[in-house]
Amino acid sequence: MVGFNIRNKDSVPRFCICEKCTLFLRKPIRLKCGHRFCQSCLNLIDLLLCNCVQCCTETIPDMDDGKNVEEMELQPVVCYVCDWNGLFRDYPNHLVTIHAVQLEDEDEQKHQSIPSQHSSSTSFVSNNERNISISAFSDQLCAETDDIQRMKSQLSQTQHLVNAVAKDLLHLKQDTEETGASAKVFAVNRQIFRQYIYSLAEEISNRSVASYDGTFLWKITNVQQNMMDAVKGKHPSIYSPPFYSSPNGYKMRMRIYLDGDGNAKCKYLSVLFVLMRGEYDALLSFPFNYKVTFCLYDQLSQRRHVIRSFQPDTQSTSYQRPRFDMNIASGIHDFIPLETLRQPNNPYICDDTMYLKIIVHFNDSPEAISHAIRCLNLNSGLPSHT
Repeated sequence: MVGFNIRNKDSVPRFCICEKCTLFLRKPIRLKCGHRFCQSCLNLIDLLLCNCVQCCTETIPDMDDGKNVEEMELQPVVCYVCDWNGLFRDYPNHLVTIHAVQLEDEDEQKHQSIPSQHSSSTSFVSNNERNISISAFSDQLCAETDDIQRMKSQLSQTQHLVNAVAKDLLHLKQDTEETGASAKVFAVNRQIFRQYIYSLAEEISNRSVASYDGTFLWKITNVQQNMMDAVKGKHPSIYSPPFYSSPNGYKMRMRIYLDGDGNAKCKYLSVLFVLMRGEYDALLSFPFNYKVTFCLYDQLSQRRHVIRSFQPDTQSTSYQRPRFDMNIASGIHDFIPLETLRQPNNPYICDDTMYLKIIVHFNDSPEAISHAIRCLNLNSGLPSHT
C-alpha cells in the first residue's frame, strides 16, 4: 500500500515524503544513501541489498531513523477528503473512524437503492448479503497472503546468489560511470576549446576593422531584419566592433536599440556609448570625461546628417573604470524618431544599410570640437583636416 495522501503535501518537510509514490510516508524506511521510502514502495526483502530508485545506487536500509519518525508523527497535516487538520499521528485513526464509515454508508445506500428483480414487490439487498461477499473476499485475500509468504521464503533461499551478482553489477556500474565521467570531461574541454577559437576569431576580426584615433564609422547592414528582431524582442540591441582612443588607450564601442530603449521604446532609435575593459586601463584616467558625438549619415545628395552630442556624467558607473568586459551603455535615447526611419526612401537607410559614426573628443578645446563636427558635413571619403 502506498503512502498517505494529504492536502498540504507541498508544505511538509521533504523527509516526510516517499521518493517513489510522492505521498506522506507509510512505514518509512531510510536507505544508507539518505533517501526514504514507504516499506511497500521499496519492496524490501529481509533487510538485504536493494537498489535506490532515486539515485540508482546499490545500498541497504539504515536502521537508525527514530528521530525522523518522531518528527513525522508531530507534523501538522490536512485531510485530503475533508477539512480535518491535526498531527499526523492522529491522521490514520481519523481516516479509519471517519472516512471508512462514510464509504461504507455510501456503499450501503447504493445497494439499498437497487430494487430486486426476482420479487414482485420492491425489496433491497440486505446487509447480510454484503457481509457474505466481504467474508469471501477476505478468505481469498488470506490465501493469497499465504502464497506471498511462501514466495518470500523461496526468495530468501536464493538471495545470497543475487547479492553476489549485485556486487558484480555494482563494480561494472562504477567502471561505466568512470568511463562516462571521462567522456563528459572530454566533451566539456572540447566545448571550451571551440569557444576559445570562436572568441579568438572574433577578436582578430574586430582588430582588423578597429580604429585607434577615437573615431569609428560603423556600417550597419540588414537593417530591416535587425529592426524586426528588435520589435519582436529577439535581439533588442546590436553592438559595433570595438575601437580605441590610441593603440594603448581607451577601448570603446557603440550600442544601438533599433526599437528604442527605456522611455524611448517604440518611438526613437537609441544610440549609446559603451566603455569597455582594456589592456591599459591601469594607466588611463577615470572617470571617463570626454564629450561624445554621434552622426547618422544622410546618404543622399542633401547631406542632412543627424548629429548629436552628449557630455558623460562622471558620477555614473557607466564612466568609471570597467570591472567587467563592458560598462552599462549610456548615451542619447531619443536620437532620431523611428517614424522617420520607417518612411519609404528615407535618406538614412539605403540598400538596407545605415552608416553611423562616433567621435570621442579627447582634445576637448572648442576649436577642436567645432572642427570635428564640420568634418562630419564634408564628404566622408575626404581627409578630416582643413
